[in-house]
Amino acid sequence: MELLKEERYTKIVDLLKDQRRVRVSELAELFNTTGVTIRRDLRKLEQEGMLHRTYGGAVSNDKVGFEFSFREKISRYMEEKKRIGEYAANLIEDGDTVIIGSGTTCLHLAKSIKNKKSLTVVTNALDIISELHSYKNISVILLGGVYLPDSFSLVGPMLTKIIGELHVDKSFLGTDGISPSMGTTSADVRAAEVNRLMLQAAKERIIVTDHSKVGKVSFASVLPVKEINKLIVDTGIREEDKMAFEEKGVEVIVV
Repeated sequence: MELLKEERYTKIVDLLKDQRRVRVSELAELFNTTGVTIRRDLRKLEQEGMLHRTYGGAVSNDKVGFEFSFREKISRYMEEKKRIGEYAANLIEDGDTVIIGSGTTCLHLAKSIKNKKSLTVVTNALDIISELHSYKNISVILLGGVYLPDSFSLVGPMLTKIIGELHVDKSFLGTDGISPSMGTTSADVRAAEVNRLMLQAAKERIIVTDHSKVGKVSFASVLPVKEINKLIVDTGIREEDKMAFEEKGVEVIVV
């Protein structure tokens, strides 16, 4: 059965991440489709800045859209992420119900909420579960789905159905990219859908990220900036970027 174009886009990006180069003929065979369709896919991905087309195929473009693995990300900007996580934890009140997404900055947030009382945490991240499962003062709800090893998280239709029925006080999510014009974005279409619903389920929507993701546009849209309440970021953010977010109505907290 032929894949939907969004599924092909994600798989092509995944292949480029592993192989650095793909060929039209091989993709057409893999996806059970025509060379014309694959060339159209590659043209669209090139327009999005995801790859460079070559004769008979494409090569990766690392400037946009490719995720580091979880192990690679956890060592980058460690002190900044710790500060962001600790500050974000102070926004959570005893008795809150919160969503915490996947990612290394969210993991630092989880490490900082262990003394909260009567807290309910909803998450799709296995590292968050591992961090919080033994604390009797915190009720943790794991959303089940398909495992994404690069982000140590779960996605999929079962998960999105459940999220669509939830209402929480606050959502804290990381991002692969955030810009004033393009909003928050994800390197994975499936993760983008989950993140969108996790944010929309909350009264207050909060993005936690280090400055390296600011101004970056990844593959799939999550939410426009106007639907985000707070952006918590480290001191590496440029003043012009901070002002641009604030002009869009986002409260930018620099820690």
